[in-house]
Amino acid sequence: MILHLALLQVSLVGLPSADAPIRHLETTRAMIVGRQFRQLNERLEADLRLAEGGDRTRLMWSTAAFTAIPGMPFAKWEREFPLSWQPFLAEAYWFFDAAGEARGTKWASETSDAQFAGQREMFGRMREQCRKASSLRARLCPCHTLAIASEEGPGVARAAAAAFEACPTDFGVITAQLSALAPRWGGSYAEMEAAVLAGKSRGVSVQDLARLRNHIRIEKAKDLITAGRGEDAFAVLNEGAVAEPTQSILRYRARRNWARRDPRAALADANESLRHGGGWESPPYALVDLLVTRGWALYQLRRPVEAYADIQAALIISPESAEARKWAKRMRAQPATP
Repeated sequence: MILHLALLQVSLVGLPSADAPIRHLETTRAMIVGRQFRQLNERLEADLRLAEGGDRTRLMWSTAAFTAIPGMPFAKWEREFPLSWQPFLAEAYWFFDAAGEARGTKWASETSDAQFAGQREMFGRMREQCRKASSLRARLCPCHTLAIASEEGPGVARAAAAAFEACPTDFGVITAQLSALAPRWGGSYAEMEAAVLAGKSRGVSVQDLARLRNHIRIEKAKDLITAGRGEDAFAVLNEGAVAEPTQSILRYRARRNWARRDPRAALADANESLRHGGGWESPPYALVDLLVTRGWALYQLRRPVEAYADIQAALIISPESAEARKWAKRMRAQPATP
């Protein structure tokens, strides 16, 4: 697969590349398949040290390998390294992903009591693994991030208060808090903005404050799109992209340019987004979205080889991505003429 990725990237010469984070994900997956537990421990320890120094990206991409698929060797890993925090954190991420699978993606009104019960069970097992991991490694901020993301209502405030005692400036923790405070989950933009100001008072970096403000802009844009106000959403995204051009706001504006049927603008935004950290700053699901967007733009601009390479790179990250699979099928059936 890694060789496959290298061959794909040959087709993208001259375009900003997402090669590095995808390679990181692939090598982590290879360690899991090969039961290379010592190497996994070393990788996660190195990634966590970077995260504690402010660079959370490697840990985000490593833990993305622990998705809710069968056959993960957690029991064997834990038996071989019972005093290591890494297998317990990895399994916590697995249970968090399994909670999402149990609930499904439909609205609450379309979700059964059994699905919600399955989600609660997986969250409970996730918390147990985090308790084990945290007993072996102090200040394990990723577990606080998962705790906030698994709560709702008053539980969010309690989990956030505990998180900020240990991890006052951690970006993942604050992002989880902001997501939980979004209006769609019963919060408000005022509460989100207050959380960003509180982060500033705790010493959150200037760069992360810009990313957090854009997180709020993106939430506003999503709500406007849901309300059928696409051009107003574009104006909000454009404001953020001009004032504070971060990876996420550029990615969302690229996507909105797709909706506006403007492939040149979508391509420019996708490329600029990738220049912000070479894809590292995007969570895997977001990089899939970005690569599919750029693939669409390149396809519309009659650059089929580069377009297909982006779609294939997206499928390396997420083989189950319905959108990437759809475009791969379409591009094979109807290749654009260069």
